[in-house]
Amino acid sequence: MSNSIFEMFKIDKLGKRIFVRFLFVLLVAANLFIIFHPIGDSNFDAYIAFMNKLSQNPEMIESINYNDIPLTSGNIKFIASALIVFLAELGSSWLYTGLFIREYRIRKGLTNAISIPKLIFRLIVLTITFVFLITIFSVFVLYLGLIFIIIFPYLAMFPACYLSGDKNLIGSFKGMIQVSRGYYMINSRNISIIVCCYLLCDLVLMILGNINPAARASMVPIVNVFILMSLGRYIGMIYPRMLRYPGGIRIIVTQQIDNDVSDSDEEQN
Repeated sequence: MSNSIFEMFKIDKLGKRIFVRFLFVLLVAANLFIIFHPIGDSNFDAYIAFMNKLSQNPEMIESINYNDIPLTSGNIKFIASALIVFLAELGSSWLYTGLFIREYRIRKGLTNAISIPKLIFRLIVLTITFVFLITIFSVFVLYLGLIFIIIFPYLAMFPACYLSGDKNLIGSFKGMIQVSRGYYMINSRNISIIVCCYLLCDLVLMILGNINPAARASMVPIVNVFILMSLGRYIGMIYPRMLRYPGGIRIIVTQQIDNDVSDSDEEQN
């Protein structure tokens, strides 16, 4: 495998490292807090029983109303807190991408590095846009899951286009397609490697959960945050090279890019 595949998992190799480590610990702590000290009510037994009954008697859906759904205000608070933490994790992955691209450009002496205030502002806009779009299209994603998986290597480049400062919000939709031309297979491969690592860790944690449930609950947030930051790092690594070699790269260029990644990381150290 190329060096870049191993490099995308070295999530603390960014800047002086302290910020990434602090962010990692903060996100894991937030996850552990809602697991062991949940906000609201984390007991969904009544709701699960209701959904099981509904699945066995689908005709019930014609007569039920909102008040029949056994979700308490405590359940809603718990769901809201979990969604907020998830958005923080996702936003941190995007932030990692933006910071990586910014630092890369500064290190190379480029003049188009985005400023920190502008990066933070765009991160907020991106998060709000994500919430808005996922609320509208969540039902379609459930039915068109396979299509979402197929186009994800394109969608993954959207935060890079926007948070790098290269495109505005609307232009980033077109930009993510333009920069991905010729890179679909390599991005699919590397993103699949990250997903496979997550699935492998999840399998190990599932086995651990049968032995020690508390240990599994403590490890799940660490894996989730690590995987999301690895994804953010990979997107930050590949985006500048996609701009440098538009339209795809040949084998000889791939080797050169992998060497560039190693050299840039050595300079960073």
